[in-house]
Amino acid sequence: MNFLNVGPCAESATYTTFFGIQFQYASRQQIGNFLFAADKTNNMVRVINSNSMEEITTLQAGLKGPDHCAVSPDLKKLYVSNGAGNSVAVYDVDPRSDTFLELLHIVYVGGQPKGVCCQPDFEDILVCNYGTNTISIIDAATNTVRKTLTSLIKKPWDIVAGPRQMQFGYGTQVYHGYVSNYGGDNVLIYESGPDGLGGVGYDNILDPVSTSGSGLIEYEKIYKPRGICYNPTYLNNQQSSLNLTGGCFVAHSSTKGAAVSEVMFTQQYAPWGPIFLVTPSGSIGGTPGFGDRVFEITSQWTVQDGNLSGVTSATDVAMPDFYKYAWLNSNFSANPYVTNYGSVGANPAMALPINNKHPIRIIMGTPVPTWTPVTLYVSYENTGNIDLIDINTGEVDTITGLPKPAKTLKTFFKN
Repeated sequence: MNFLNVGPCAESATYTTFFGIQFQYASRQQIGNFLFAADKTNNMVRVINSNSMEEITTLQAGLKGPDHCAVSPDLKKLYVSNGAGNSVAVYDVDPRSDTFLELLHIVYVGGQPKGVCCQPDFEDILVCNYGTNTISIIDAATNTVRKTLTSLIKKPWDIVAGPRQMQFGYGTQVYHGYVSNYGGDNVLIYESGPDGLGGVGYDNILDPVSTSGSGLIEYEKIYKPRGICYNPTYLNNQQSSLNLTGGCFVAHSSTKGAAVSEVMFTQQYAPWGPIFLVTPSGSIGGTPGFGDRVFEITSQWTVQDGNLSGVTSATDVAMPDFYKYAWLNSNFSANPYVTNYGSVGANPAMALPINNKHPIRIIMGTPVPTWTPVTLYVSYENTGNIDLIDINTGEVDTITGLPKPAKTLKTFFKN
């Protein structure tokens, strides 16, 4: 299931003056116009109007047990993992295209694919192959599998990826993926390349995230992790180009029942910039090789601690799409990134459309988060509840009365 937002066309955009500079901008409709829901029972993807929740049509070509969906950051492609077909179906979901809602490609991956995500710079599509203990990395430009990951992977369930850290995150020039490794009872970190001679990243799986978290706190061990979502917030709420690296939240079980953990990129044991795997030829005073990048559990909520309303297992997590307090206080001048300023809010790596799904914007030369959520939503397999966690205070509210337990949670930015 996933949202697609087309947003206003460029021709209908208006203009405003901000700090004496005229910018083209358009308002963001966060919910969007289309909701894509994988219906595995009936072997189809349902296309729903996400405003009225009425079904528009269905997609059936190329589908064999559709499991998960992901929309590309430019909002033009839909990727559907075929659990029974060992493949990913690629559809055109650009309403302005002549092939709108048509099947474009079938990409064969590993066995029983589940979670699928699009890397925000639209370089790769990452697919969890639950049945063959692998992750397929599809080149978005060619729709071919460029690499299959095998290290430490056991029944991978879901995956999310962050942006390539070019103007933030210590300028490491890599991106990271977060894997809920269901059969391995842990969260794995994927680090992108380029690897090899002169490479700056492994393009492979790093060590699992330790339960000995930030500040040497011993957190509950992660069991059977399932849904996972990207966390765009910066470490310790410090807005700087060093800390706009994000992390993830993951739903799982623990010895205390249902639980949710926050994983963050907390530090880098090296100076600013890429840490080359092999010291570049002729460099003077350069980095002497690869250094560690540290990922830790920084927060955790469990049932036994009295925080969560689920019992045995949390199934999914998601975050809303805006900075709540800026809207409530109407404090837009201090938080210009809550409004999409069009061309000045472009993806730092490539020119994406106005309403893209990239977590970083460049506004007046400074990287800022596209959205800064304060609430995490959690679903459970055994109760019709949704918990709402305030990630700043740790307080939990509960929505009750769902007719059935929710298995999947989606928002605009969640692949």
